[in-house]
Amino acid sequence: MAQVGLLRRLVRDVVLGFVDAVPPRVIEPALPATDPELSRQLDRVSSARSAEVSICWTVFSIFGAAQAVLVAAWYTRNDNGYASAAALAVIGVLTCLVWFLSVHRSWQHIARYERSLFSLETALGISDDHRISYIRLPGIKARITIRACPVAAAIGWLLALWLTR
Repeated sequence: MAQVGLLRRLVRDVVLGFVDAVPPRVIEPALPATDPELSRQLDRVSSARSAEVSICWTVFSIFGAAQAVLVAAWYTRNDNGYASAAALAVIGVLTCLVWFLSVHRSWQHIARYERSLFSLETALGISDDHRISYIRLPGIKARITIRACPVAAAIGWLLALWLTR
């Protein structure tokens, strides 16, 4: 019954326009300095996560460039023989496999760093508005895209080899 009375009072206050019906939102400080060691650890883990993201996208770019070179070799080969096409397709598929495994392992490290960031931010009492551990944005996620590209490229190589027969 007390909850019903509180709800009625809140609805009445909001309908009548009382400003103090909804308490103002208190913004906590971004980093309460309760433990300097945890703060330093948070800085180190955040830097490691940023470095791993850079490494992941660098690996992605290098393998993407390698795929572009293989596609150029596919279209500029002089003979139309099945052996050269098969060799290029096998190299392309193996490159895609290494590409996928590399970026997958890199994203595993990023996920581990994000878990560490989350636990450190929780231990430091950082509010949700100031957390950097994981921000969900609308749209296609990079984690999906970066893993789907090698798979799509491998399917493309197998399709190209099948169409050459």
